[in-house]
Amino acid sequence: MPNSDLLMRFMFDQHPVRGELVRLDRSVKELLRGHDYSPSVKSLMLDLSCAAALCATSFKDGSETMLQLKGESGAPLRYALVNIRADLSFYGSAALEQGAQPAPGGAPLLSLCGAQGILALTVFPAEGERWQGLVQTDPDSVQNTLEHYFMRSAQLPTSFVLLHDPQCECAAGLLLQVLPDEQNAALSLEHLTVLARSLTGQEALKLPFEEILQRLYAHESVRVFAPLPLTFRCNCSAERCLTAMSKLTPGELGELINDGGTSMTCQHCGRSYQIRAAQLQALLKESS
Repeated sequence: MPNSDLLMRFMFDQHPVRGELVRLDRSVKELLRGHDYSPSVKSLMLDLSCAAALCATSFKDGSETMLQLKGESGAPLRYALVNIRADLSFYGSAALEQGAQPAPGGAPLLSLCGAQGILALTVFPAEGERWQGLVQTDPDSVQNTLEHYFMRSAQLPTSFVLLHDPQCECAAGLLLQVLPDEQNAALSLEHLTVLARSLTGQEALKLPFEEILQRLYAHESVRVFAPLPLTFRCNCSAERCLTAMSKLTPGELGELINDGGTSMTCQHCGRSYQIRAAQLQALLKESS
């Protein structure tokens, strides 16, 4: 698959609009590995991963970006999130409420999140306070939800095209975004978005990026930039597990020591960490 796990930015010479193309293959396979997601949750994670990659490059200050979906009270989806760093490495996971299953058929996000689901876009700048924007989920798709967010909260009209194949566990996406403070940007975005909506899943997942742009924008002058690699990289570690264990009370640590140790499993990548009794003894000594 050409241009796998890459993001390429591009600009139009005659329009005040910037664009991005992304394709995820091995990286999302690693994200999905070890999770027994239902088809609807797997599709959601594929779209959310592409969307997070497309959003991340909007912030140039070393920010870390998280996209998180949460269902309304009583909805099947407990959460779905993808966290992406400035170097475009990412991790994430999703979970349903215990015993819950999304209703078959119907609008995809409605069946998972209900009518009052929330999408949160949280930015963790390299310097300064984190900030967060919230928007109610659109019943149909992540891409519609994000377009609502950028129009209403960011006031920066943006179009998304998110496509995926749950069978091969791969995904692709396209972003178009007006440049700030430019005249006639809305008309340009509308024109370019109509053409972008003609992109098929087969094209998005199989063709080289340059050929995609040539097919979509044959009559436009487009400048492309060097592609950027994306990777799956979880944030778990043995040190983080020990830090979490250090929050336990002496009594709780003592019980685990008597059991001969314990283990912790990362909710995102499924990796297990064995914590020996001697390590717990050291934590207990530090706390006393």
